[in-house]
Amino acid sequence: METPPNYWDHPDWWDEGSADTSGVAFVAERRLGDVLRDTWAFFRANGVEFGLGLIVLAAPVVFANVLVTLAAGTTHGTVAALTNVALSGFVRFAAWEAGAGVLWLAQHALSLAALAVLVAATFAYLSRYTQGHAGGITPDVLWQDTRPLLAPVGATFLVFGAALLGLHTLARLPMVGGLVWLGGLFALTAVGSLWTVAMAYETDHLPDGLRRVSALLGGRAGPGAMRERLRPTLGIVAMALLVGVVVQPVAFVLGVVARMGDAVGGVLGGTVLVAVEVLGLALLPVVALPTVAATFVYGHLLALEQRDAAPPPSFPAGDGATGASEAAPSPAAWS
Repeated sequence: METPPNYWDHPDWWDEGSADTSGVAFVAERRLGDVLRDTWAFFRANGVEFGLGLIVLAAPVVFANVLVTLAAGTTHGTVAALTNVALSGFVRFAAWEAGAGVLWLAQHALSLAALAVLVAATFAYLSRYTQGHAGGITPDVLWQDTRPLLAPVGATFLVFGAALLGLHTLARLPMVGGLVWLGGLFALTAVGSLWTVAMAYETDHLPDGLRRVSALLGGRAGPGAMRERLRPTLGIVAMALLVGVVVQPVAFVLGVVARMGDAVGGVLGGTVLVAVEVLGLALLPVVALPTVAATFVYGHLLALEQRDAAPPPSFPAGDGATGASEAAPSPAAWS
């Protein structure tokens, strides 16, 4: 299968005639409900192939975390970490002298690495999918497209981790700490997710990606134009909340089982931990859905940018036209 043009060497791949030949148009104007609808429709139609690729690519990192966890003697399930945005207790200085802190930090690093693989593979799959290659995107093909995305996506996660630590510190402020935490988390989920999409598809430099998102969200001046851009970004947050509602209870149960394995110890306890991570792998495609929603929102912003940059339509003389722009077409429907 020929590798489709994408990423930084050809950032306008979505404008080519071969692009958007799948069931959904990547670049299309969407409302908030459209983002949720399209994300779910994508997963329903392609969940098996999409999920298999993500699981195969993330499995080595997940099981590396299992080995570190067995060596550390303390449970730190990868899936639980992927859904725990607080990262509470990230620094435990008291444990460093005994060496446990290094292993504990390695556990978190591997969890973030698994998340980077998950998100990068999601972008790689969507790149193939929007060009009509669904049904032939094997894990091997997906890995070839995922590798060049790992560095830029991983860089954004380092920034996100630092921002989350800052928010965790600000959350301790009296009276307003909780509001600062929620507001910061809201902005980080929405804008930060779009930043990651820009890093995947348009640039591999952090400042350039942030400037690109700022330009897409800014658009033309006026409150109406801003609402048109910002409302669909709520779809990213809404999808993240829906995923949390589904995944967190399952992750909690798996975490309890893993703790029981810790208490048993020995070969049986290690077997329980491995089984927990195997079961947790099945959740990874669901965890990736906010990234799919962010990609569709990014396509919405690109559609608005292209619409604003297009010249006004011309009309033959004498047809009574005022020269006003025609109404924008409705979002492409899923087939």
